[in-house]
Amino acid sequence: MPVRVLIRSLEIRKTRRGDNYGAMRVNLGAPGGFAEIDARIWDLDRLCGELGTPAPGDVVELTHREEEYNGKAQWVVSEWRLLSAAEREEALAQFRPARQIDLPFYERRLEELIGRVPAERAVGMVLRMIFDRAGFREAFAAAPAARDHHQNYPGGLLEHTIHVTTLALTLADAYAEPGRAGLTFNSRLLPIDRGVLTAAGLLHDIGKLQTYCFDPLPEITETQRWEGHLVLSYAQTREAAAPLLADPPHAGAADEINKLLHCLLAHHGQLEYGSPCVPACAEAFLLSQADMTDARLAEIATAGSAALERDPAVRWLPRSFHFAGGIFIGDWPRHE
Repeated sequence: MPVRVLIRSLEIRKTRRGDNYGAMRVNLGAPGGFAEIDARIWDLDRLCGELGTPAPGDVVELTHREEEYNGKAQWVVSEWRLLSAAEREEALAQFRPARQIDLPFYERRLEELIGRVPAERAVGMVLRMIFDRAGFREAFAAAPAARDHHQNYPGGLLEHTIHVTTLALTLADAYAEPGRAGLTFNSRLLPIDRGVLTAAGLLHDIGKLQTYCFDPLPEITETQRWEGHLVLSYAQTREAAAPLLADPPHAGAADEINKLLHCLLAHHGQLEYGSPCVPACAEAFLLSQADMTDARLAEIATAGSAALERDPAVRWLPRSFHFAGGIFIGDWPRHE
């Protein structure tokens, strides 16, 4: 039975015999829980000659059979129909993801976290300069956190940012401050600047407002390809902080701003993950660990829920880029 899908990617590859075939990634839209499936068009040249050539961003109506390849479902496409412009515009509605977060909760949490950074501190000034810009909070609350891997839905960036900042502070708060009980290292305290850590958590991904968009599903912009969100987050924060570096408002202001900027540059944790430098202070390390933790847990939550919707008896998720051994979900609650 024909189904309508949105083509996310299409590569023309060669078989061992040298014949062209199409390697596609298709999205099933709202009726399929926005799941994405790999598809193959083996007789590519003949079918394109008869049916027209599909392209990323097209909505097509296709016929397929399903098979298994390397433990994952794969479609083999036998025919398709490109939708007309009017049909496509109508069909796009089922490929626009709905907001999935408790927006009032995350908006309240954002204001609470901003309020925890004293306004008279340099990092507090920088934080408010950015978040108080006209329309910034609204755009921030509507943006995705990624194209594919984690929180790639409206509100995903706000959700991820609040999670990362909260996780980083939770780790920091497990350790003792002067006059407070908590974990120590051989009775030695670990100084952590919670104001810098909070500001860094809230600002670490602001560049994603320029690097991801909805069209109608989350997509990477050309800005992401040229610069990337990490550098943009740093550059925007550096620009806001420039007057305070030139004329520090209080003693130690330059150090705390430079520590904030370093946290943003190092928040992917390792050079091979895209950070231009590795963490060189406790705050930067905490931020990088919280960022990775939330992204990976979001992947597990999303993939596990989608798998259970498709098959309530499933026990394992297949291996993936970040989880090479698969993920066990056999003890997750089953819902009727």
